[in-house]
Amino acid sequence: MAGQPQGMAYATEPTAAGVYGAADRFVGRALRTGGNLFQGAKVWTAPVLDDLHARLADGLAPKSEGDRQTFGQRWDTQLGGAPDTTVQLAGELLFVHVLFAADLTAKTKRDLVYGTLTRASAPATVPHDLDQALESGLARTGIAFKTRRQSQLCLLLDAVRTWRDLRAPMRRTLLDDPWAFKAWLFALPHDGAHAQREALLHLVHPATFEPIVSPKMKTRIVQAFAENVPADVSDVDEALIWIREALTEDHGEGFWFTAPGLVEHWRP
Repeated sequence: MAGQPQGMAYATEPTAAGVYGAADRFVGRALRTGGNLFQGAKVWTAPVLDDLHARLADGLAPKSEGDRQTFGQRWDTQLGGAPDTTVQLAGELLFVHVLFAADLTAKTKRDLVYGTLTRASAPATVPHDLDQALESGLARTGIAFKTRRQSQLCLLLDAVRTWRDLRAPMRRTLLDDPWAFKAWLFALPHDGAHAQREALLHLVHPATFEPIVSPKMKTRIVQAFAENVPADVSDVDEALIWIREALTEDHGEGFWFTAPGLVEHWRP
Protein backbone atom coordinates (compact mmCIF):
# COMPACT_ATOMS: atom_id res chain seq x y z
CA MET A 1 0.00 0.00 0.00
CA ALA A 2 1.30 3.43 -0.91
CA GLY A 3 2.96 5.52 1.76
CA GLN A 4 3.64 2.73 4.24
CA PRO A 5 7.07 1.64 5.48
CA GLN A 6 8.64 -1.45 3.98
CA GLY A 7 7.81 -4.64 5.87
CA MET A 8 10.59 -6.93 7.08
CA ALA A 9 8.67 -9.74 8.73
CA TYR A 10 11.07 -12.61 7.95
CA ALA A 11 11.88 -14.99 10.77
CA THR A 12 15.63 -14.55 11.33
CA GLU A 13 16.66 -17.81 13.02
CA PRO A 14 19.32 -19.70 11.00
CA THR A 15 16.97 -22.70 10.69
CA ALA A 16 14.37 -20.52 8.96
CA ALA A 17 16.49 -20.24 5.82
CA GLY A 18 15.64 -23.78 4.73
CA VAL A 19 11.94 -23.19 5.28
CA TYR A 20 12.02 -20.04 3.17
CA GLY A 21 13.99 -21.87 0.50
CA ALA A 22 11.26 -24.52 0.37
CA ALA A 23 8.58 -21.81 0.26
CA ASP A 24 10.40 -20.20 -2.68
CA ARG A 25 10.36 -23.59 -4.43
CA PHE A 26 6.59 -23.82 -3.89
CA VAL A 27 6.01 -20.33 -5.27
CA GLY A 28 8.44 -20.71 -8.17
CA ARG A 29 7.28 -24.12 -9.29
CA ALA A 30 3.74 -24.85 -8.11
CA LEU A 31 2.37 -21.31 -8.41
CA ARG A 32 4.42 -19.76 -11.22
CA THR A 33 4.78 -22.73 -13.56
CA GLY A 34 2.48 -25.49 -12.32
CA GLY A 35 5.54 -27.69 -11.78
CA ASN A 36 6.24 -30.15 -9.00
CA LEU A 37 8.12 -29.93 -5.71
CA PHE A 38 9.32 -33.52 -5.52
CA GLN A 39 11.21 -35.62 -8.06
CA GLY A 40 8.32 -37.18 -9.90
CA ALA A 41 5.46 -36.22 -12.17
CA LYS A 42 4.17 -32.72 -12.86
CA VAL A 43 1.18 -32.74 -10.51
CA TRP A 44 0.04 -29.15 -9.86
CA THR A 45 -2.21 -29.36 -12.91
CA ALA A 46 -5.98 -29.05 -13.25
CA PRO A 47 -6.79 -32.77 -13.76
CA VAL A 48 -4.71 -33.89 -10.76
CA LEU A 49 -5.92 -31.03 -8.57
CA ASP A 50 -9.52 -31.84 -9.48
CA ASP A 51 -9.08 -35.53 -8.70
CA LEU A 52 -7.66 -34.81 -5.25
CA HIS A 53 -10.39 -32.24 -4.62
CA ALA A 54 -13.09 -34.80 -5.43
CA ARG A 55 -11.48 -37.27 -3.03
CA LEU A 56 -11.29 -34.74 -0.20
CA ALA A 57 -14.82 -33.44 -0.72
CA ASP A 58 -16.16 -35.44 2.22
CA GLY A 59 -13.48 -34.06 4.52
CA LEU A 60 -15.64 -31.09 5.41
CA ALA A 61 -18.93 -32.97 5.48
CA PRO A 62 -20.75 -32.97 8.85
CA LYS A 63 -19.61 -35.94 10.92
CA SER A 64 -22.06 -38.37 12.42
CA GLU A 65 -22.13 -38.64 16.18
CA GLY A 66 -20.30 -41.95 16.08
CA ASP A 67 -17.65 -40.92 13.56
CA ARG A 68 -14.35 -40.99 15.43
CA GLN A 69 -12.02 -41.47 12.47
CA THR A 70 -8.56 -40.00 12.82
CA PHE A 71 -7.08 -37.87 10.07
CA GLY A 72 -4.93 -40.82 9.02
CA GLN A 73 -7.91 -43.16 8.74
CA ARG A 74 -9.91 -40.69 6.68
CA TRP A 75 -6.84 -39.92 4.55
CA ASP A 76 -6.42 -43.65 3.83
CA THR A 77 -10.01 -43.85 2.63
CA GLN A 78 -9.80 -40.72 0.51
CA LEU A 79 -6.59 -41.80 -1.23
CA GLY A 80 -7.68 -45.41 -1.68
CA GLY A 81 -7.08 -46.45 -5.29
CA ALA A 82 -5.72 -43.02 -6.24
CA PRO A 83 -3.31 -42.81 -9.19
CA ASP A 84 0.32 -42.06 -8.43
CA THR A 85 -0.03 -38.45 -9.58
CA THR A 86 -2.82 -37.79 -7.08
CA VAL A 87 -0.83 -39.46 -4.29
CA GLN A 88 2.19 -37.31 -5.12
CA LEU A 89 0.08 -34.16 -5.12
CA ALA A 90 -1.37 -35.15 -1.74
CA GLY A 91 2.17 -35.58 -0.38
CA GLU A 92 3.30 -32.24 -1.78
CA LEU A 93 0.18 -30.54 -0.41
CA LEU A 94 0.90 -31.98 3.03
CA PHE A 95 4.49 -30.76 2.73
CA VAL A 96 3.32 -27.18 2.14
CA HIS A 97 0.82 -27.55 4.97
CA VAL A 98 3.34 -28.65 7.62
CA LEU A 99 6.23 -26.49 6.37
CA PHE A 100 5.33 -23.43 8.46
CA ALA A 101 4.67 -25.27 11.73
CA ALA A 102 7.34 -25.00 14.42
CA ASP A 103 5.17 -26.93 16.88
CA LEU A 104 5.18 -30.17 14.87
CA THR A 105 8.20 -32.42 15.22
CA ALA A 106 10.26 -33.35 12.18
CA LYS A 107 9.16 -36.96 12.70
CA THR A 108 5.48 -36.00 12.63
CA LYS A 109 6.00 -33.99 9.45
CA ARG A 110 7.91 -36.79 7.75
CA ASP A 111 5.40 -39.42 8.84
CA LEU A 112 2.63 -37.39 7.20
CA VAL A 113 4.50 -36.64 3.97
CA TYR A 114 6.38 -39.90 3.44
CA GLY A 115 3.50 -41.98 4.74
CA THR A 116 1.36 -40.44 1.99
CA LEU A 117 3.93 -40.84 -0.78
CA THR A 118 4.43 -44.57 -0.04
CA ARG A 119 0.84 -45.20 -1.15
CA ALA A 120 2.03 -44.79 -4.76
CA SER A 121 3.26 -47.73 -6.81
CA ALA A 122 6.34 -45.64 -7.70
CA PRO A 123 6.70 -43.05 -4.89
CA ALA A 124 8.10 -39.63 -5.72
CA THR A 125 11.44 -38.68 -4.15
CA VAL A 126 11.69 -35.72 -1.76
CA PRO A 127 14.79 -33.62 -2.59
CA HIS A 128 17.30 -33.44 0.26
CA ASP A 129 16.91 -29.69 0.83
CA LEU A 130 13.13 -30.00 1.11
CA ASP A 131 13.48 -32.94 3.49
CA GLN A 132 15.81 -30.85 5.67
CA ALA A 133 13.29 -28.00 5.70
CA LEU A 134 11.02 -30.30 7.73
CA GLU A 135 13.51 -30.20 10.60
CA SER A 136 12.26 -26.80 11.76
CA GLY A 137 9.47 -24.30 11.19
CA LEU A 138 8.72 -20.63 11.47
CA ALA A 139 6.20 -20.28 14.31
CA ARG A 140 3.64 -22.11 16.39
CA THR A 141 0.38 -22.90 14.63
CA GLY A 142 -2.01 -23.74 17.47
CA ILE A 143 -4.47 -26.54 18.15
CA ALA A 144 -6.93 -26.02 15.28
CA PHE A 145 -4.15 -26.30 12.72
CA LYS A 146 -3.59 -29.88 13.88
CA THR A 147 -7.07 -31.04 14.91
CA ARG A 148 -8.75 -29.57 11.82
CA ARG A 149 -6.14 -30.68 9.30
CA GLN A 150 -8.79 -31.56 6.71
CA SER A 151 -10.05 -27.97 6.76
CA GLN A 152 -6.53 -26.57 6.43
CA LEU A 153 -5.72 -28.88 3.51
CA CYS A 154 -9.01 -28.15 1.74
CA LEU A 155 -8.36 -24.41 1.92
CA LEU A 156 -4.85 -24.90 0.57
CA LEU A 157 -6.10 -27.14 -2.23
CA ASP A 158 -8.97 -24.80 -3.13
CA ALA A 159 -6.55 -21.88 -3.26
CA VAL A 160 -4.29 -23.68 -5.73
CA ARG A 161 -7.22 -24.90 -7.85
CA THR A 162 -8.58 -21.37 -8.06
CA TRP A 163 -5.07 -20.13 -8.83
CA ARG A 164 -4.81 -22.45 -11.83
CA ASP A 165 -7.91 -20.78 -13.34
CA LEU A 166 -6.32 -17.34 -13.24
CA ARG A 167 -4.70 -15.89 -16.33
CA ALA A 168 -0.91 -15.65 -16.26
CA PRO A 169 -0.84 -11.82 -15.96
CA MET A 170 -3.11 -11.97 -12.90
CA ARG A 171 -0.96 -14.66 -11.28
CA ARG A 172 2.11 -12.50 -11.83
CA THR A 173 0.33 -9.53 -10.28
CA LEU A 174 -0.63 -11.52 -7.19
CA LEU A 175 2.95 -12.76 -6.75
CA ASP A 176 4.37 -9.26 -7.22
CA ASP A 177 1.80 -7.37 -5.10
CA PRO A 178 1.36 -8.70 -1.54
CA TRP A 179 -1.83 -6.73 -0.96
CA ALA A 180 -3.46 -7.97 -4.13
CA PHE A 181 -2.52 -11.51 -3.09
CA LYS A 182 -4.08 -11.00 0.34
CA ALA A 183 -7.31 -9.63 -1.16
CA TRP A 184 -7.53 -12.62 -3.50
CA LEU A 185 -6.74 -15.19 -0.79
CA PHE A 186 -9.12 -13.73 1.77
CA ALA A 187 -11.97 -13.76 -0.75
CA LEU A 188 -11.84 -17.57 -0.87
CA PRO A 189 -14.38 -19.39 1.35
CA HIS A 190 -13.11 -21.78 3.98
CA ASP A 191 -14.28 -23.74 7.00
CA GLY A 192 -12.21 -22.65 9.97
CA ALA A 193 -8.87 -22.66 8.12
CA HIS A 194 -7.72 -19.27 9.40
CA ALA A 195 -4.32 -20.64 10.43
CA GLN A 196 -3.55 -22.14 7.02
CA ARG A 197 -4.63 -18.93 5.32
CA GLU A 198 -2.34 -16.82 7.48
CA ALA A 199 0.52 -19.29 7.03
CA LEU A 200 0.12 -19.21 3.24
CA LEU A 201 0.10 -15.42 3.34
CA HIS A 202 3.53 -15.42 4.99
CA LEU A 203 5.00 -18.24 2.91
CA VAL A 204 4.18 -16.44 -0.34
CA HIS A 205 5.00 -12.88 0.82
CA PRO A 206 7.27 -13.26 3.87
CA ALA A 207 8.73 -9.75 3.74
CA THR A 208 5.30 -8.17 4.15
CA PHE A 209 3.19 -10.40 6.39
CA GLU A 210 4.14 -11.50 9.89
CA PRO A 211 4.77 -15.20 10.65
CA ILE A 212 1.65 -15.27 12.83
CA VAL A 213 -1.28 -17.59 12.09
CA SER A 214 -3.72 -16.32 14.73
CA PRO A 215 -5.93 -13.41 13.60
CA LYS A 216 -6.72 -12.74 17.27
CA MET A 217 -3.02 -12.48 18.10
CA LYS A 218 -2.51 -9.97 15.29
CA THR A 219 -5.44 -7.90 16.53
CA ARG A 220 -4.18 -7.88 20.11
CA ILE A 221 -0.74 -6.71 19.02
CA VAL A 222 -2.23 -3.89 16.97
CA GLN A 223 -4.45 -2.82 19.86
CA ALA A 224 -1.51 -2.85 22.27
CA PHE A 225 0.72 -0.71 20.02
CA ALA A 226 -1.99 1.38 18.38
CA GLU A 227 -0.13 4.64 19.04
CA ASN A 228 2.30 3.65 16.27
CA VAL A 229 -0.41 3.22 13.62
CA PRO A 230 -1.74 6.11 11.49
CA ALA A 231 -5.40 6.86 12.10
CA ASP A 232 -6.41 6.02 8.54
CA VAL A 233 -4.94 2.50 8.63
CA SER A 234 -7.55 -0.20 9.21
CA ASP A 235 -5.92 -3.32 7.76
CA VAL A 236 -4.36 -5.36 10.57
CA ASP A 237 -1.38 -6.46 8.48
CA GLU A 238 -0.64 -2.93 7.33
CA ALA A 239 -0.87 -1.80 10.97
CA LEU A 240 1.68 -4.47 11.94
CA ILE A 241 4.11 -3.07 9.38
CA TRP A 242 3.87 0.38 10.97
CA ILE A 243 4.33 -1.12 14.42
CA ARG A 244 7.38 -3.15 13.35
CA GLU A 245 8.90 -0.03 11.82
CA ALA A 246 8.38 1.92 15.05
CA LEU A 247 9.75 -0.80 17.35
CA THR A 248 12.76 -1.89 15.31
CA GLU A 249 15.06 0.82 16.67
CA ASP A 250 14.60 -0.45 20.24
CA HIS A 251 14.25 -4.18 19.55
CA GLY A 252 16.40 -4.75 16.46
CA GLU A 253 15.73 -6.15 13.01
CA GLY A 254 13.74 -9.36 12.92
CA PHE A 255 12.41 -9.14 16.48
CA TRP A 256 9.58 -11.41 17.61
CA PHE A 257 6.40 -9.99 19.06
CA THR A 258 6.54 -12.89 21.52
CA ALA A 259 9.94 -11.78 22.88
CA PRO A 260 10.29 -10.63 26.51
CA GLY A 261 9.68 -6.91 26.74
CA LEU A 262 7.04 -7.05 24.00
CA VAL A 263 4.80 -10.01 24.72
CA GLU A 264 3.74 -8.55 28.08
CA HIS A 265 2.14 -5.61 26.28
CA TRP A 266 -0.39 -7.60 24.29
CA ARG A 267 -0.78 -11.14 25.67
CA PRO A 268 -3.63 -11.31 28.19
